[in-house]
Amino acid sequence: MQPKTKLLLLTSIIIMVVLFACKKDEHPKTKSELLTTGQWKMTSFTVSPPTDLDGDGIVDSDIFSTYDACLKDDYYVFKNNGTMDINEGPTKCNPSDPQVEAVNWAFVNGEKEIDIDGDRSTILELTSTRFHITVPFANSVGDIVFSK
Repeated sequence: MQPKTKLLLLTSIIIMVVLFACKKDEHPKTKSELLTTGQWKMTSFTVSPPTDLDGDGIVDSDIFSTYDACLKDDYYVFKNNGTMDINEGPTKCNPSDPQVEAVNWAFVNGEKEIDIDGDRSTILELTSTRFHITVPFANSVGDIVFSK
C-alpha cells in the first residue's frame, strides 16, 4: 500500500471513530422532566360551550382575553418535589398578595391527567415548550395552553 493510501485509510477510520463516539444520548424525556424544566406561562384559556362568566348577558369563550395584564404575566414552576410555584410575575393584581404561592401537583391516571391543588385536568399535550390541558369549568370545558 502506498503511503498516501495508508494515510487516507487511517484518516477515514479516525473520522468514523470520532463520529460514532460523539453520538448524543437521545433518550426521550419523561413527562416529569418536561414539566419540571423551566417556567410556564398561560397563553390561551378558552371554554366550550361559551359561558356568561360576569353576568352581563354576553357569553364568552376566550377567557384569557378577559384577564387583566396582572394575571397574564403570572408564571408557573413545577418542581420535582410535587409542589408548583405560582409566581405573580412583574405586576401583581393586589400589592399585598405574596409574590409566590406554592401548591401541590401530581400526575394521576398513568400520567394522562394532572392534579393541581385538588383540581384534576386531562393532559392533551406535553412537550418541552407546550403544556395543553382541559379542565372542568362551570358548565363548560376549559381548554388551557401554557408555553415556555
